[in-house]
Order: sequence, then C-alpha cells, then structure tokens
Amino acid sequence: MRWLLGGGIFAAAVAGHALEGGLPVNAGAWPEVVALVDRGTKGAGIFGSELRGVFCTGTVIRPRVILTAAHCVTQPASEQARTDLPSQVSIYRGEGRLNYRGPVAGQVRVTRAIVHPGSGAGVDLALLAIDQPLPGVVPLSLQARLPPASQDIHSVGFGELHPQEQRNTMGQKSAAARRLDLRDDKEVCSRRAGIKTPASAGDSGGPALLRASDGRFQVLGVLTGFRTKREGDREVEADCWIPVSAHQAWLEQNIAALESNPTSRPPASPATPPPATP
Repeated sequence: MRWLLGGGIFAAAVAGHALEGGLPVNAGAWPEVVALVDRGTKGAGIFGSELRGVFCTGTVIRPRVILTAAHCVTQPASEQARTDLPSQVSIYRGEGRLNYRGPVAGQVRVTRAIVHPGSGAGVDLALLAIDQPLPGVVPLSLQARLPPASQDIHSVGFGELHPQEQRNTMGQKSAAARRLDLRDDKEVCSRRAGIKTPASAGDSGGPALLRASDGRFQVLGVLTGFRTKREGDREVEADCWIPVSAHQAWLEQNIAALESNPTSRPPASPATPPPATP
C-alpha cells in the first residue's frame, strides 16, 4: 500500500486490501466511480512504480469530466500534470477484478488534465477531460457546503489487492461505510479505528459520498491519503479527503474550461478571409 503523506510524496509501502472493512461492489453499483488505468508497459505506472493498470480512482462529475487527486496525475517531484496522459492513461468503468494479461474493455481516453495550483500545499485535486462520455453513467454533483461533523459516508475505490491473494489482478472496485469524525480547515478525515489498511494503492482520488436530502449521493471529498491527526492530547491515524466545497470556485471555473476545450491544444483560430480584390 502506498500513501500520500503530503506535498506529492509517497511513503510507507505496506501490503493491504482494497478498502478493508468494505465489500466488492455488485455489478452495476457505483457506475460513477471509475478507475484510472495506465496502458503503458510495466514500470510506467504512477511514479515509475511496478503497479501496472489501475493506479487511482476518480468520479464522473460531468459527462466528459473526471474528478481525482492531483498526486495521481502529476509528474514525479512536480506539481505539473503528466505529459503522457493522453497517450498512456484511460478511464475504465467496471466492476470486479481486472487481469494484467487479459483485455480491459470499456475504456475511454484522457485528453487533458488540470491540476489545482495549490497541490503542493495539500490541495490534492485534479480534473480530467475524456474523449467521450461513458455510456449509462449519470454524473454526480458536488457538495456545496461542508456538512456537520460525524457524518456517515461511503468511500468507493479500485484499491490494489494483496498480491498473495489475487495474482495477476490490477484492481477491485470496493465500497466501505465510514464515519467522518475529524476535520480541520483543509481536510475531513475518518479514524482508522484499529483497521490496519482501510484503503490501499489504487483508492487514491476516490470519492467520499454523502446522501443528500433528495436521496441522491453527492461528492463530499477526494481521497488524498492517511494522516496522523491530533485529537485532544493524543495522536490518531486517519484517512483523509479534500472537501470539494472549500474549492468550489476553482472547480466550477476549470470544469467549464475542460468542457469548452477538452484537449490540451488551444482552440483553432478562425480562418482569416482573403483580402478583397480591388
């Protein structure tokens, strides 16, 4: 398991289950939660790691826009988006396990990424444009304000499976019920409560989902990693999400930018008419 501790740095490799304490989803569940898939050769995964295939999770928030964590798509030791995203990274909607050796169907390509300018200071957010909508997926809306403390949420992700348990597997979509019981001005967090590995590599960028008053789920935050948090006179370990409500203006502006120009190329200039003949 690899966890982001802050500033775009990974640490503490520990084998673990995907969203331990949760369960693999049933077919068709949480279709808005998708996997980021690296199509490159082994070793070309996130930060040059050996993890090939699924390396992070994202959420469909517009027909052609995915919300994920900045550390999933930035270059090593950089706050800039990977330059190989259009050629190497796809978005996969699916359930169950993916196999290294088998074909991965149902993918669409990433065409552009916008990383939050504060990602190096802990605002671990990024937006991705895709080349076409995912069929049958209704985008989730974003929470406009942070709810009161001690909220029950669902956390969904494509975390890495323990290699001794499932060989040749790239990811498993799992869901877990969690309680947000810690917060500060930057993050909302859930205590680990004795679970050794509540989430694992591949879950990063996944959503914390909260049921709204109309019964539909909304995205409350984006999974950034685990932290050691101060609670009174003691320290506790917790998994943390970046709340989207704190960055609403940036999200709205850049969602619009991706919808109007979903590629990294600037819009074509209109053709200049030939000069009038005297």
